[in-house]
Amino acid sequence: MPEIPQKKTLKEQYNRVIELSAHYDNVFWIVDYDVIARETLATKKGAETAAQIFKKYCKALEQLPNVTVIVNNPCLEFWLLLHFESTGKYFNECEGATKQLKKHLPDYEKTLRYYTKQGNDIYLKLRGRLQNAILNAQKLGCFDCDNPKKGMSEMHLLFNCAELKQIST
Repeated sequence: MPEIPQKKTLKEQYNRVIELSAHYDNVFWIVDYDVIARETLATKKGAETAAQIFKKYCKALEQLPNVTVIVNNPCLEFWLLLHFESTGKYFNECEGATKQLKKHLPDYEKTLRYYTKQGNDIYLKLRGRLQNAILNAQKLGCFDCDNPKKGMSEMHLLFNCAELKQIST
């Protein structure tokens, strides 16, 4: 059951993941790291940063076998870009990844309408390129909290879920 939280804090998202893990076989927490990076830069000296908090949350979630944390760095648009390009370019903001994506999807908009348009949604537009995106993402490896300045996406972890594979075959 997809759930897209709107404007929730990192702590609220983490708590929701914990809550959902008690009720579902698989929980995927999909995180756009550009928000964490931006919040980290805005942290007052001496205070715990969003990056430090996120690292602690990831460590704690390792204890829950039905939870998978998926990081897009900087954002989901990087995952979409991997459908077209094999790149590990680091974009410090989502706008850079979006600009590059628009070279392949000129009409791209970060809107619910664009993602869900009947008969022409994002899934239908990219379905034929999914395996390419999965391979490109796998080449980039996993997110490293200690080295976050690397363009990457772990969305392939979602598509490698056994239950999802059963549905798509």
